[in-house]
Amino acid sequence: MRPQSVPSDNYDPGAYHDDQLLLDASGSSSSAPTVSYDRDGYPRYIVPPGGRPTTPSSFYSSAETPSTAMASWSSTMERRAFREDEGRLYQAQNDDYVLPADQKEMSRLDHQHYGCKLFQKGKNYVVPMDKVLENRGEGRRGLDVGCGTGVWVIEMAREFDKAEWVGVDLAPIQTDSDLPDNLTFIHEDAVRGLPYPDEYFDLIHCRVLYMGIRNWKDLVDEVARLLRPGGMAVFVEVEGRWSLHEKTREEEIKIAPGFSKFCDYLAMATEKRGLDVDAAKTNIVKYIRQNGTLEDVEQLRMFIPLSPWSDEPHMKASGKIMLVDAIEIPDAVRHLILDAAEISPSKFEELKKGWIDDVHNPSCHVGAYYWHNTARKKLHSVDEESLLKNDTKTKQAFIIFRRHGQELPTDEREWRRLNLQHAGIKVVSFGKIVPTVNLFQAQGGNYLAPIDKILNKSTEGEIQRILDIGTGTGLWVIEIAKEYPKVEVIGADLAQDQIKDDLPSNVQFILGDVLKGLEFPDGHFDVIHSRLLFSGMSDWKTYVHEVARLLKPGGMLVTNEIECTPEVWLLSGPNKNPSALSSGMADWCRALRKALVARGCSPDAPELIKEMIKESGSFSHVEEKLCLVPFWDWSDDPRLHESGALLYGSVQELPETFRDVIQDGLDMSTEDYDKLITGFLSTLRSEGDTSSIPMTVCWAIRE
Repeated sequence: MRPQSVPSDNYDPGAYHDDQLLLDASGSSSSAPTVSYDRDGYPRYIVPPGGRPTTPSSFYSSAETPSTAMASWSSTMERRAFREDEGRLYQAQNDDYVLPADQKEMSRLDHQHYGCKLFQKGKNYVVPMDKVLENRGEGRRGLDVGCGTGVWVIEMAREFDKAEWVGVDLAPIQTDSDLPDNLTFIHEDAVRGLPYPDEYFDLIHCRVLYMGIRNWKDLVDEVARLLRPGGMAVFVEVEGRWSLHEKTREEEIKIAPGFSKFCDYLAMATEKRGLDVDAAKTNIVKYIRQNGTLEDVEQLRMFIPLSPWSDEPHMKASGKIMLVDAIEIPDAVRHLILDAAEISPSKFEELKKGWIDDVHNPSCHVGAYYWHNTARKKLHSVDEESLLKNDTKTKQAFIIFRRHGQELPTDEREWRRLNLQHAGIKVVSFGKIVPTVNLFQAQGGNYLAPIDKILNKSTEGEIQRILDIGTGTGLWVIEIAKEYPKVEVIGADLAQDQIKDDLPSNVQFILGDVLKGLEFPDGHFDVIHSRLLFSGMSDWKTYVHEVARLLKPGGMLVTNEIECTPEVWLLSGPNKNPSALSSGMADWCRALRKALVARGCSPDAPELIKEMIKESGSFSHVEEKLCLVPFWDWSDDPRLHESGALLYGSVQELPETFRDVIQDGLDMSTEDYDKLITGFLSTLRSEGDTSSIPMTVCWAIRE
């Protein structure tokens, strides 16, 4: 059985490669191979059914299994798969890969895996793969290129058990014992092309391949071909020359001369072999950008220790496991250095001793820089339609994240929060008391701007239309449509999560992005309305330009936006005590403000909108009104009290709604963000708290 958790101090990663995985004496497997097919009819194939070969003797029997249409794993194939050199096994499919492929190397690779995982605090990824694989990966496919022993892809297949997974490697060294049903191993050269159609995988992962890739451009191009629109490519690669933590090259030579000298020889040998020592930090990204079908290229660099020299718990634990990897590295690259440097075996043993001595020295902070290079496959309109039809909420949320940088959730929890928000704002906007907290019985007004003056002056036979941009659940559209049954009311949003039951006949919901242009003719609408787009609107100038195109002369634009500053949130109510600016809510608001700026959105939307409207020259009679929106029922005023009672449920959910926005935007850990949430919630409803937001309702008339 493969271990299910991080190894203990006495754990041997090679221990699970036991006798049950050996081929029998004849050199062929002890059980017949099988071929299964995935949901699109492509074969899951070429898994050696008897397990992984572990000794040279298992390859050299004269017995051969007859070939069949089902592709058996014969001894002939075994001899082609491996070669022996001085007692070590090497894969024989591709001369580019220079490391062994035997039991000793498998143990080293598994230690490397668990060491990296410990450094990443028990996770198999540090980039947002989970966003691509939401709902446990349902309906998705993942590919691990250069999967080695298969440990990473096995663990991912268990974590995201509704996805289909494929691990590909040159050598058949993966276990076939206790594999997840959703995982297949194949043995191919990814650089030369894999037997899958275009746009087949949602996630493609490649880790530490620089010792086997001469042609990174072809690999990147093949990954791009296989990736679905919106899918993620992740290249985790180690720098070609290892180093000491935060030390210059000169300091390294003085502190760890043996380590430094070995690194020099290895880098020289790698380059002489034609391998790319600059792939990790430079050339992978270069080829990604050259490809043309990938975008949103990002890099993350991490220094992973090769021994337990750090006092940081996760680095110390990682270093303890990585040390086992590190002391095996010289033997793994022995032939590479001997061939390239043309040195004697005894000279190599001197190099090896210098390396091991320094790696064991706790004053030598040895390690390697790992670069996480990520990119996304570009989307186009046809792809968006097919993706959205395939799946509903999880895939729609993914599309929104990819196309628009919008990281707000689109699930039932957020749907309820938006409805609570709507009901609370509706009450405070028009001043009618809400007799119940039932969302659909909330009584109030849906607008402060005088849109009724526009909608009540239509002539006989004239069709009037309202557009709601960023309609969310569609509740505003539905209620306006009931109030004006002769007006066509259209809600546009990035996701199709609107209410579908019992819709008025004059309501229509569409999928659309105002920043990319909506498919309506010029002058089509009498009123265009939007509310609280601040967290996803990166270009208010384009927004105003498109709205001006869509409005009839004399039509009205109405925006409802807020300013994200602690001073506004905490001092707009009756309590003006400056000490509130030191509260947990103030800290959370500051974090949100910084994250919005980092994603290109404006935390000062009301002022920016007015500026863009005036600059456009397309509008006249620009007016605004402030509407105080309480966070909870702190007010004695009946209207504000009832509004706050409704809004409280929505406000409580704000930190979770913006979790990804803030954590990703500020590169914040989950632990640190959870502390922010605690501070936010401890402020809400605390003594003296009158937190609220003045919402700015701005309207203008199209000239």
